[in-house]
Amino acid sequence: AQLNNLTPDEQLKVLVGCGYEQATATPGKTNKENLFPTLPGADLDLINQAFAGEISTPEAAIAHLVLKDFAGVGVMSFGGYDSHDGTATTSYQKRLGGAQRIATLFNYAFLLKKKLTVIMLTDGGMGKVVKDGVLQTQAVAPSNTPLGGQAFRAERPGDSDILSCAVCLTFDPNRTATQMLISTTHTQVGAFAKSGVKIDYLNTSNDPSKAALCMAYNWLALHGKEDEIKKVNSGVDPFAGRDNAKYLIFKGSKV
Repeated sequence: AQLNNLTPDEQLKVLVGCGYEQATATPGKTNKENLFPTLPGADLDLINQAFAGEISTPEAAIAHLVLKDFAGVGVMSFGGYDSHDGTATTSYQKRLGGAQRIATLFNYAFLLKKKLTVIMLTDGGMGKVVKDGVLQTQAVAPSNTPLGGQAFRAERPGDSDILSCAVCLTFDPNRTATQMLISTTHTQVGAFAKSGVKIDYLNTSNDPSKAALCMAYNWLALHGKEDEIKKVNSGVDPFAGRDNAKYLIFKGSKV
């Protein structure tokens, strides 16, 4: 009854959302023989190798759909990374697990000799804890190993209502890092000061939609088509102007 009260567009949105939520849990309930029933033996061996036999997972299924050209984009959600206990240890273990899951995607791309780009979005990914003007620290590494001497690490906060972090990772079997990166030393979009994130530095610092567009902008740049960002932004290039170069990390194959 509630669905019938919605407009056709709203109904479609609800149905797609429901289907996606159910689909993310489906691989874990399905054995691998049924999950990839039409794969030739060699292909099944390859995906087993890439994911160390753990292919009844959302990431294995989604990676297969994307890298075998059944889908253009795949979405995965990993949760529980915030440091709500006031230390970095718990979240470190979660981040390590997340990194390993992402690594399996690139392992599969490497074995298939296919291009792959992963864009990682977080909320509250950057920050520090300051109380009464004093930076709060801990004398252990995220792995809970004592640092020794006078070394310390800053405590990390939990959720942030105003900060986020986006990371773009890419692999091309036919190009080296030097051929894809404008700088192979250190490049980031945005800036930080001792007081924290500089929210007035670039338009990605205070507009989440611009941060997402910047990821798309760099993906297009990998193909030498950054001008096409206008097609997904109402005909406007949000990064045009004197700061244009500060938004680019990747470059096209002809550059």
